[in-house]
Amino acid sequence: MLAAGDDARIIAGGQTLVPLMAMRLARPKRLIDIARIPDLAFVRHERDGISIGATTRQCVLERDAIVRAAVPLLAEVMPFVGHAAIRSRGTVGGSLANADPAAEIALVAVTLGATLTYRQGAASVEIAASDFFIGPMMTALPAAACLTAVCFPRWRDARIGVGFHEVSARRSDFAFASAAAQVALDDGGICRRLALGVGAVTACPLRLDSVAKALEGARVEPRTVEVEPRMSLLDCLRERLLLTGAHAGCEHGVCGACTVLIDGAPVRSCLMFAVQADGYAITTIEGVAPGAGELSPIQDAFCETHGMQCGYCTPAMILTAHALLAGNPAPTRADIVDAISANICRCTGYAQIVEAIALAAERMRGLNQPVRKP
Repeated sequence: MLAAGDDARIIAGGQTLVPLMAMRLARPKRLIDIARIPDLAFVRHERDGISIGATTRQCVLERDAIVRAAVPLLAEVMPFVGHAAIRSRGTVGGSLANADPAAEIALVAVTLGATLTYRQGAASVEIAASDFFIGPMMTALPAAACLTAVCFPRWRDARIGVGFHEVSARRSDFAFASAAAQVALDDGGICRRLALGVGAVTACPLRLDSVAKALEGARVEPRTVEVEPRMSLLDCLRERLLLTGAHAGCEHGVCGACTVLIDGAPVRSCLMFAVQADGYAITTIEGVAPGAGELSPIQDAFCETHGMQCGYCTPAMILTAHALLAGNPAPTRADIVDAISANICRCTGYAQIVEAIALAAERMRGLNQPVRKP
């Protein structure tokens, strides 16, 4: 049917093609629906990688244990691939074949060096992801071919870390810029393998091999900064490390807006010199979320109960709550009030803050979970 040359297009989920048709950017005369071909929907181990069928739903990858264990970078980006209603219909192959420069799956494919497979007649052809994408919404896929699978290489290193960040108008919207990384470290913290890529800012995803090569063999160490003895920890965090979640208020230890955690305990950063923090583990509000684009249970509870209000005292309140619940997972209302009494809320909305911490405590104990429809 594709070989007939009558301007036919393949459709599966349609979450990219249909908008293109609505905007008159694509005008196929015929659509060939492959969504219900069972042999094209799978996630399985294959050779030295994980092979994923072209019609596999994006929502399936988001929950798949094999993907999470073997291709952690792909698992990391899946919540950013459109919104939930898009992922429930969108397919892996559709995202790759339509080659949107901002597409997250395409970025991971290029970054990790994935191999794509397509069928053209009776022939099965493999092509590297870096060669597949040739421009905005343009690929090397022949007009009479059908993408059937993509295989992501599996890293077998013991210590693997991943990172992903994108800038967009709101979470899961089309990215203005995005970056992905997967790194393998040895037991000594030496970078043995690194894959870096950027998306949305170029015509197609770009793998930064020269940057990755320059960092291989380097030791990954905590960032250090030299400061004058008179600089406060608060000023160091905000001005030197650009961690602006700690806020300046009274600057003599009364308001609590500058509170951070040092070895898990709340401390006034305006009353501590930066040099005194040497060797301690410092946690600011920027470090409490479990991952990029995610919220901790306490942050989520503050949003749900409207405990944030103007937001100026919120970082300190959340950090104080983290310290409280780490030592007392089932606090009474009196315990919560006592813990936050060291922090002044300029909006005077303490009731919502107490409610937020109580709700977070319940959820961290597995109680009062939000109802999710099947």
